[in-house]
Amino acid sequence: MIDRVSPADTTRRALMRYALAAGVAAGTAGLPSASAARFPAADGRRLVRPKVARLGDSITQFAESARISGTAVLHRRTRGAMTWVKTLFPAYNDDTWHHPEDTRHRRFLRGSNNGVAGDHLTYLGPENPGTLRRWAEEVAPMRPDVVLLSVGTNDINSYLPATAIQRDLRRQIGEITGTGAIVIVTTIRPRGAVGRSAWAAPDQASDVRYATRRAVNDWIRSLQSGRVLVADVNAYLEDPRSRGGAGGDWLPEVAPPDGVHPGPPAAWAEAQALLPILRTLIRDDNVYGEDPAEAGNLLPNGAFVGTSGLVGWGARGHCATGWAISRQSGDAWVEAYTVVEDGVTKQVLEITPGYHDTTFVLRTEPRLLPLTDVEVGEWLRFHLAQEVSAHAGWLAYSPRLLLARQDRTWSMIAGALETASGERLPEVAWSGWPATHPVRRAPEDAAVACSVLIKVAGGVPGRPVLRFSRAQLRRVPDPRVAWHAVTPDTNRHGLVPPVSTDLADPVPAERLDAGYRLSRRDAQ
Repeated sequence: MIDRVSPADTTRRALMRYALAAGVAAGTAGLPSASAARFPAADGRRLVRPKVARLGDSITQFAESARISGTAVLHRRTRGAMTWVKTLFPAYNDDTWHHPEDTRHRRFLRGSNNGVAGDHLTYLGPENPGTLRRWAEEVAPMRPDVVLLSVGTNDINSYLPATAIQRDLRRQIGEITGTGAIVIVTTIRPRGAVGRSAWAAPDQASDVRYATRRAVNDWIRSLQSGRVLVADVNAYLEDPRSRGGAGGDWLPEVAPPDGVHPGPPAAWAEAQALLPILRTLIRDDNVYGEDPAEAGNLLPNGAFVGTSGLVGWGARGHCATGWAISRQSGDAWVEAYTVVEDGVTKQVLEITPGYHDTTFVLRTEPRLLPLTDVEVGEWLRFHLAQEVSAHAGWLAYSPRLLLARQDRTWSMIAGALETASGERLPEVAWSGWPATHPVRRAPEDAAVACSVLIKVAGGVPGRPVLRFSRAQLRRVPDPRVAWHAVTPDTNRHGLVPPVSTDLADPVPAERLDAGYRLSRRDAQ
């Protein structure tokens, strides 16, 4: 169990514990209550539903991993912080979609996600052209309003000197802001002592890469000015007591199995560095829509009213009309019931874990909804409101959209909130709007199914609870238009992020004692 920070616990580990234990009450989006207002700005200066592009390496790319098979599955995991940010603060255009014909850099992805595994800042080869080149050729023509730049770990891993990396980053940042866009630069994450891609040297003196990373991160932290913002994600991830007190390793609470790519807890922690910045830039909004009764919702009962739904094996109680809950594997039980809070009906699932990992599925009933009203070529997205209690055993609570084809195969578009083998979702409470990627109806698609995959680990005490409401399956505009259109740069250069004049730290003083560095401080 991760405890809240106590006055005596003043290391950076305490900072991480606070981030993981803070939880998310409705409307706070994962931050302590004062943090949402940490950087005040007039609404007229905030961006309204901007395009946010991500540019980087495998840490960016594998936030959405396209797995190509006979059923063309697009599977998304919580490796990337933006997965959490988008779920907790869905106020901007972050669309990514599966593009099986696009074989560039082995990605099969288009849209916001512009990560390429193994990429450096500069050119290595056709599969790794470098972020500088890809910005000019692929990303800049899409005219993003905000760019999240997360690159440099591979350059350091290749033993490039800090001066060369700083030079290339300076050029990259200048080219991005030169288009009028705002750039959010992240500090470079740790490399673990174990794992396939770790830096396994026993101390920093024997491996120059640690000193390079420290020098580059110190330089990045000095960049905060104008349209250049700094998200110090490393402050939430690095254990300063590791390697003899010189730092460089991950905090044990968030250390990923391979030593490099963030897992769900690390992604959640990174989101705490990004959310205040994005809330400063972007007007609070919901790009998905919140009212299931608005015209165009293809789900028969997105409001979860009624109690005549199907309660299958491993479940008891009642399920909303037009929905079904059942256990697919394992030995846990779920108590299902509905409640009305503030005029909103919610489907509640209260789980009693068993001895083994267990999978439940909440789905529409009937399972398949015909696509008679959806034209071939139209795009669909499934989203809903979701509230999650803190529990150490969460393995998945992810929305899924499945298209049934005439040949009885499936095309699945998965939501964000699942884990790989050996991983756990963070032990936090939160509320937000998880959603699938947009998917285009193909000629062979005959029906659609919407569901939520729920997994809990066996042998973990406590009764985890999920609440679902306001489910919607809607047509969405063709995302290719927004991301491929070249728009004028009029007034873009005049947009400078608001700067806070309130220097009071909004969270407990012990975070300051831990050496917490404000991610939006004045330029040094």
